[in-house]
Amino acid sequence: MTSVFLLQADHRAAERLRQTIEAAPGMKVAHEVSTLAEARLALSAVTFDVVVTDLWLRDASTAALMQTLAASLRHGRTRVLAIAMSGDDPRLLEALHGGADGYFAMSRFASTLPEAIEQVLRGESTMSSQIARRVLRYFDAHAFETTDFVSKTQNPLSLSDNERMLLQWIGEGYLPSEVARGLQLSARTIGLGIRNIYRKLQFHHQADTLSLAA
Repeated sequence: MTSVFLLQADHRAAERLRQTIEAAPGMKVAHEVSTLAEARLALSAVTFDVVVTDLWLRDASTAALMQTLAASLRHGRTRVLAIAMSGDDPRLLEALHGGADGYFAMSRFASTLPEAIEQVLRGESTMSSQIARRVLRYFDAHAFETTDFVSKTQNPLSLSDNERMLLQWIGEGYLPSEVARGLQLSARTIGLGIRNIYRKLQFHHQADTLSLAA
């Protein structure tokens, strides 16, 4: 049974999300809270498979939310799925910077939320055209010097040629499934590729923050 921790500020929205999640076989909302303060207490005591979190909490910014989740989930394998209003939600990229494994846009059919949860549990993610363009601009604007110790594909501070092409295709409006067909790759390969880009975005952002603080 997949245990879900639901953090949602709006109680009516939380009820809809809980019903959608629990309508899926093998999924259960094991705990539900509406504030980061409540989440901090609960997450310190129990381990969950995935945290499904609102980005518009009344008691915390997105940065504070992601920092708290990162600290609370440091020793587990709990995934974080951000709930965004849409693919161009202004807080979404900040959440992905801060450690979210993926996101679900409320503008999509609510019935696909369990699929998004299953996707992040498999280590995959999705990406909108807006996010792809913003991620590509971020890497272009924050270039770090390459290192002689790893190849370009392994460098966590640099996009590989394949990752750049993936972002370009999605940024042009192709769905991940269409990119998979165009490149003759499986949907899983594309999902894993997107998740790896998010990991690089997070690592890149941490390195950038450290360099600014130095």
